[in-house]
Amino acid sequence: MNDIKLMPDKYDKKKSGHSGMKISMESVSNLTENLTSKGGFWFGLTLAFLAVAVLLSLGLWGYKITLVEEEESLIQKMDELAGQRDLDFENNLIDLKKKIDGLKNILSSRVYSSAAFTLLEELVVPGVHFTEFRGDLSTGKMVIRAEGNSFSDLDKQIVVFEENENIKGISVSSVGIGETGRVGSEIEIELKPGILYE
Repeated sequence: MNDIKLMPDKYDKKKSGHSGMKISMESVSNLTENLTSKGGFWFGLTLAFLAVAVLLSLGLWGYKITLVEEEESLIQKMDELAGQRDLDFENNLIDLKKKIDGLKNILSSRVYSSAAFTLLEELVVPGVHFTEFRGDLSTGKMVIRAEGNSFSDLDKQIVVFEENENIKGISVSSVGIGETGRVGSEIEIELKPGILYE
């Protein structure tokens, strides 16, 4: 009986003498080299990252220990300094500072009214005298009733006031001749700030 061949001769394993794929020692060696070279790179890279992570961890751990030791040292020094404080002396200094500040405020707001009278005394013109004085020295404004022998005397007095550096401004009102025959006027004077506080 004739055999029917379903498979061509070239695929017949029995005739070819080897089975399936051809695996040789050379191909196994090449495969091993490929895997080793690629795997070795990734393995080395992983080891390098692991070593860096371990070194960083050790460095941070050492830095933490150093910080804890410094903190303990600072706490100890602060405790020593706190033990050396003289609280009574510190409280006395604080009280003294408050008293000095209060005295400064009093002195800075103290009005020296004598300065206004001294200024008027220095600026009075011969033939003129002041008969009345009103004013608020805290604002530096005052009103003076001046009497002179003539209009010329009053005019000279006004010019002297206007030219003085301590006087900020003046205004004149109620000019007339009084019962005594002398010429009188009211002069409002505004002093520059600071003259009454020096």
